[in-house]
Amino acid sequence: MNMKKTLLSAIAAFAILPEANAAGVHVDPELKAYMSRPEARRQITVIATFEDTLPTPEFRPSALTYRAARKHLERNAMESQAPAIRALRERRGQEFAAIQNVKPLWIANAMIIRMNSGGLNHLLQLPRLKALHADREAKLIQPVSRMPVDPRTLASKYTYGLEKLNIPAVREEFPQVTGEGVTIGVLDTGIDADHPDLRGRMKAFRDFVGKKQQPYDDHGHGTHVSGTIAGGSASRTEIGVAPKAMILSGKIFTAKGTSTTATILQGMQWMADPDENLSTKDHPVAISNSWGGGAPSPTDDPKDDVFCKAVDGWVKLGILPIFANGNSGPQAGTVSTPAGCPGALAVGATDSKDGVAGFSSRGPAKWKTGEIIKPDVSAPGVAVTSSVPGGKYATWSGTSMATPHTAGLAALLFQAKPNLVVNDVAALLMKSTTDLGAKGHDNDFGMGRIDALRALKPAMRR
Repeated sequence: MNMKKTLLSAIAAFAILPEANAAGVHVDPELKAYMSRPEARRQITVIATFEDTLPTPEFRPSALTYRAARKHLERNAMESQAPAIRALRERRGQEFAAIQNVKPLWIANAMIIRMNSGGLNHLLQLPRLKALHADREAKLIQPVSRMPVDPRTLASKYTYGLEKLNIPAVREEFPQVTGEGVTIGVLDTGIDADHPDLRGRMKAFRDFVGKKQQPYDDHGHGTHVSGTIAGGSASRTEIGVAPKAMILSGKIFTAKGTSTTATILQGMQWMADPDENLSTKDHPVAISNSWGGGAPSPTDDPKDDVFCKAVDGWVKLGILPIFANGNSGPQAGTVSTPAGCPGALAVGATDSKDGVAGFSSRGPAKWKTGEIIKPDVSAPGVAVTSSVPGGKYATWSGTSMATPHTAGLAALLFQAKPNLVVNDVAALLMKSTTDLGAKGHDNDFGMGRIDALRALKPAMRR
């Protein structure tokens, strides 16, 4: 049966599907090669996921608070992983002697295990084991074009992307709605917090690559997307949709734009609770992600995808996951993951004439459980001018540039109505678009190009 689902229905139901039993452990094909030759010895990193033991609370936004959801995720991971942790301790020095390090993660009910490849077959004995994933290389969705810009040549008060979103009208009609008091997460290459357009916008920074303490960006991508979210007008041209929003920056990519599954998962968990203290509200309301891998496979199930599990964890916490659809268009079925996950708000790219960008990946996302229309919305992503390190500016193109426009608009909505929850904001973003292409939700534009004024008006009336 070929089912078509929407993001809204996925968020409402959390896309929770029946769990596989221990006999049906999903094993990454890359790991099967090691299992067939257990005598081959090399140090590898494996991500193990486990069967959930606690029933997921019914999603009632007014009742399920962040604190309750956070406790639920952690307790579920602790209870489901406890037998496996006991087994690892009891059998250390025997079949599990090859294991060097174990790091549990509650955001996806997973463990990052550093071990000798010769012991992989023994991992299948772990209680409640659901899947074994290889620690694959992950990549930034690199811009398809980049061009430096002399700020003295910028003649407009707003970038064309902000104009397309009706930000000039928003500034006039709702001058108080600037994203103030709202935090948006950015998992990317870091940030130049000293850029004139980003000074004072940093909430916190964590480096999962170089382990440095101070904010930096040795690639430029993170600074560019952060500028589109919360940049100012130091160049006399406004570049940020929500210029008073704060940025929570996690550096998960190297200067070359590379990372690994394990690194990203740790960044995703940190984003959900930066100081690991339930009594503080330091998590973002939405997270901008301009990264992803290949398209979902029709033979895969999203419940077995470790990134989809982490995305669902964000949704349960009331955090809106916003992902670039990818730059592999225009062929159908080229949407990347995690954008293709049921719970992700996927963003495609449009140009200054509201045409779909040729490079913008198209849906549907094809899973074993059915097809999902992707993207969900579109935003300006062709020739977008924003900040880059060193106090400079550049014009880049990609769905990476469309995604922060959407995250910035989410910041405005969360400020306008602080009582809005993740499905409210997703609904407003999708229902207030300018419909382009085929009528309704399609695999080129999603529901259409986002519009800040049309989204804010009903939010302000609530």
